[in-house]
Amino acid sequence: MSRHLILILTIAVTTAGLAACSGDRSHKTGHREMGMMEGGLIVRPSALYLVGMDTDGDFRIERAELDAGTVAAFKAADANRSGFLTPVELSEWSETLAGDRYAPPGFIGFDANADQKVTPEEFGETLGGLFKQFDRNADGVVIRAEMVERLKRGPRRPRATPDVQRQRQRY
Repeated sequence: MSRHLILILTIAVTTAGLAACSGDRSHKTGHREMGMMEGGLIVRPSALYLVGMDTDGDFRIERAELDAGTVAAFKAADANRSGFLTPVELSEWSETLAGDRYAPPGFIGFDANADQKVTPEEFGETLGGLFKQFDRNADGVVIRAEMVERLKRGPRRPRATPDVQRQRQRY
């Protein structure tokens, strides 16, 4: 009889623990309003091109830092010192800075005249365009908050009824 009682108690405690773990946690995060789910934060790969240009460590990129950083970045990317960037050089630079060879804007985005060479001018214009894009308040300074975007999610999908769940299991 005591084994039977221990088994029943074990099942009861386990069931209560599982129920507590699977409960609604929205009360802890405050994201319950109108059935909306919390979105995430993203940093676009192109923002990573600019982050390293914050030379004084104040977490702000000013136009002078962008200009100096653009010259230094072009020099670093121009591995063969030809004075222009090839698709391979730019993709290697992109992989180093943004984590992916094909991170936007990509070679086509940098090569404005489509001659398969990125000149220092094209390089500077492209990074300047990114700077302008991230400078949302147009104050001539890009801060980290301007590089981060919040993803928005739509309403939660309603849970399937037991009948629908059974139908899904058939397939």
